[in-house]
Amino acid sequence: QPAHAGRARALLFGDRSGLRRDEHEAFRETGMAHLLAVSGAHVSLLLGLVGFVLRALALRVRRLAEEGAAPRLAAALPLPIVGFFILVTGEAPSSLRALLTALVSAAASLAGRRAQGEAVVALVALAMAAADPVLVSDVGWVLSVAASWALARGSRDPSPPPDGLRAYLRYELAAALAASFRVSVAVTPALAWHFGRAPLSAIALNAVAAPVGEALLLPAVLLAALAGAVLPSWALGPPGRVVGALLEPLFALP
Repeated sequence: QPAHAGRARALLFGDRSGLRRDEHEAFRETGMAHLLAVSGAHVSLLLGLVGFVLRALALRVRRLAEEGAAPRLAAALPLPIVGFFILVTGEAPSSLRALLTALVSAAASLAGRRAQGEAVVALVALAMAAADPVLVSDVGWVLSVAASWALARGSRDPSPPPDGLRAYLRYELAAALAASFRVSVAVTPALAWHFGRAPLSAIALNAVAAPVGEALLLPAVLLAALAGAVLPSWALGPPGRVVGALLEPLFALP
């Protein structure tokens, strides 16, 4: 359906032209507009997906597997691919920040060092602001930096997941909600500064919408888009209906 296609484009490519005006306004008024823009979540998803595929392929090459090169290749080779995606989707400052953060982390990994997340986020933010001071007035970039720092801060020394499927799922759900809540709290001052208000409902909505939109719907839409690129048109009905049904609850939240 055209409505579902417009929503999918907004979520995956930041193209809001297919959304109704009231849908766009509802996301903006509730502080959820970041879900409709190319951001660090897109960069992380693509890096993870491409890295997983490249790592699996590298492990099949005996020499690379024996030399332990697969993890390094999986960290470095996806970067130019993701860079091309950022280029064709408008070079949003928040997505560029995420790519530079991944680049610094990959460089540290290739050098045999473990990068500290908060330090990398701060280093990249300072370097970007020094190169282009106008960025400090870009609300999307400021929110991206605050959210990334909150996520990096919360990822230090995580507790090991419990045994058992049910306990593991509860653990992952609690971790996702806690991370989303941390991000919502971290970005609230910037929202209040730029928009003159920061409703508490936005924190609650984002605590639910962010993990659902970025961890579930974004990968689903990406897989559906990849399927559309390789499958014949007559086979796209079921994936399209599934994605449309998944998008309905997200767009009903604001």
